[in-house]
Amino acid sequence: MRVFIPVLTAVLGLSLVACSGQPAGTASPRPTVASATTSAATIAPTIAPTKAPASAPALPAPAELQGRWRAVVATAPSILEFTATNYTVTWLGGGNGRIEVEGDEITFFGSSDCPGRGTYRWSIDGDKLDLEPVGTDPCPFRLEWARSETYTRYD
Repeated sequence: MRVFIPVLTAVLGLSLVACSGQPAGTASPRPTVASATTSAATIAPTIAPTKAPASAPALPAPAELQGRWRAVVATAPSILEFTATNYTVTWLGGGNGRIEVEGDEITFFGSSDCPGRGTYRWSIDGDKLDLEPVGTDPCPFRLEWARSETYTRYD
């Protein structure tokens, strides 16, 4: 029996060396708290925070105003087209820009042909659109095609 115990001890010792990579009875190194904290701090989040789409207009045009409208301005035809956030006018070369609609007021801005902002009161009666300036519009071109003109729906 004495021969069997040393052999068993030697086999167990070799097994421990094979499993741990270190001789039996030797303590294995332990990770420090600092290394665990350091690696955790460098992990980036995998999900980015969500934002509202940039294209969502703050004050979009209502559906009844969107579309194409036609008038004759100073003997030249004018086509005025509205989307939820933009406008295009084809009169004497035309222009385009952004719009915001709040109640019965539409504000034109960011124009390719006019500086500043111009606000107009709008009303629709059947297929007729009327625009009247509210205050002073710094753009004479916009004032010419928009002031007191009656546009007819043109789709």
